[in-house]
Amino acid sequence: MTLTLGSLLVPYIPRSLAYLLARLAGSMAYLVALQARQNIKSNLAVVMGLPAQSSAVRRAARHAFTVNACNWVDTLRLAAVQPEELEQRVQLHGWQVFEQAVTRGGGVILLGVHLGNIDLAGQIVAARGFPFAVPVERMQPERLFRRIQRLRSAFGIRVVPTSSSPRPLLRSLRAGETVGLLCDRNVAGSGVSVSFFGRPFRASRGPAWLARNSAAEVIMACGLRRGQDFEAYLFGPLSLRRTEDVDTDIVENTRLIMQTAEALIRRAPDQWLMFVPAWPAPERPEDSRGNEPGVA
Repeated sequence: MTLTLGSLLVPYIPRSLAYLLARLAGSMAYLVALQARQNIKSNLAVVMGLPAQSSAVRRAARHAFTVNACNWVDTLRLAAVQPEELEQRVQLHGWQVFEQAVTRGGGVILLGVHLGNIDLAGQIVAARGFPFAVPVERMQPERLFRRIQRLRSAFGIRVVPTSSSPRPLLRSLRAGETVGLLCDRNVAGSGVSVSFFGRPFRASRGPAWLARNSAAEVIMACGLRRGQDFEAYLFGPLSLRRTEDVDTDIVENTRLIMQTAEALIRRAPDQWLMFVPAWPAPERPEDSRGNEPGVA
């Protein structure tokens, strides 16, 4: 209900006022969303190396709630934003890394984490005329889901429904396009067991599998909120293994991806928007087979 109402009102509210209301809503959500608050405090305690009840972790968790609320303002305003405003609000570092990867012709995997507002990096790629596809999970109600996807496609991003097969994304990469993925949440459950902030973590095999089965370069990205503006960073390309040992390639490349993701999160842990347990228990047996994974 809140998102539905916001999708109708936010485009007509001055941005500064919308952000103020979002910060208030985020602070309120921190107080009332008990499970999400506990989850993010537990996650940040691992990242920050502090007790979950410490004042530093509590401040970081509250800030994450407000960042998340402000991100929704950015999404709901996309239809009213011109490319010039987007360029002015996002200070982009490392664009040449992306351009060089594109010129190699094998496609680009733009890989991020739930840090700051990663959507902004993808929006700039699309706004600058590069074909860009992202997988999405469905949300309810359906009418709101369709509206959100139209907004996210405002600058030309092509939405690919999440399914059990990554084949549509693989076709995009083989056509030389860019595919956007997140690597710090594994919805499918199975995957590769790696160390993440010193703890066993079940990482999705999808990014490494797509890279291994294409000629795509992997670029890591994040978009950190700086007040009402952003700093976006592009790093890479990652030095991936592509040998005849498929299973080992996927495991080692996933390990490299998550090491890089860890370094990004350490830049701004209070903007890591992980509201579900990052390290759920019990651990599942390792599944590092070379067969086709889901893209979650």
